Order: sequence, then C-alpha cells, then structure tokens
Amino acid sequence: MTLSDLLDDLAGVPGGAPLVFATADGPIAPGYHVTELRRVEATGIDCGGVITSWREAVLQLLDGSGRDYMTVGKFSGILAKSLAHMDGLAAAPLRVEFGHANAA
Repeated sequence: MTLSDLLDDLAGVPGGAPLVFATADGPIAPGYHVTELRRVEATGIDCGGVITSWREAVLQLLDGSGRDYMTVGKFSGILAKSLAHMDGLAAAPLRVEFGHANAA
C-alpha cells in the first residue's frame, strides 16, 4: 500500500469518523499523534553481492494518552499536506512505525 492508496481508501469514509490503527496486540490508544512522515531512499547489498535500491514512506505514530481518536479528516489533511510538499512520497510503499506504550 502507498500513501496515495491510503488516502483513496479513506476518501469514502466520513471526515468526522475516528481513525483507529491496530496491531496484532490491539488498537492504538486514543490521542495518538502523527510524529513524522518520511520518504526514505535505501540501498542495500546482499550476501551474493547484489545491490538493490528502493524508496519507501514511513509513517511514525506516537501512542496516545487522550480521550479521542484522530478523525479521518484530520489524518487525511496531514497526509495531503505532506504529499504536496514532498516529491515521490505518494507512490512509495508505506511502512508504519509504532509501538504500544511507545516501546521500540
């Protein structure tokens, strides 16, 4: 999934609806925060000497301590603004960084 795919999926959801992220350990707590959105360009070499390069988008979430979840509208606005300011972010595969209780 890319950020563009995520925005397209959210387009059909009412803007005032709560956006709840979840992991295998359960939902992220209300009041979570989008701390960073990065476009990462990486190059690696495997044990056979093959070099590969890739680009990805990293969405970093900080576990919450609030009463309410972020709305779909607010989250979509953050993503849209980020996409407008950072070339190549929309089409990069998306990875989300998060840890319950902000564990690494």
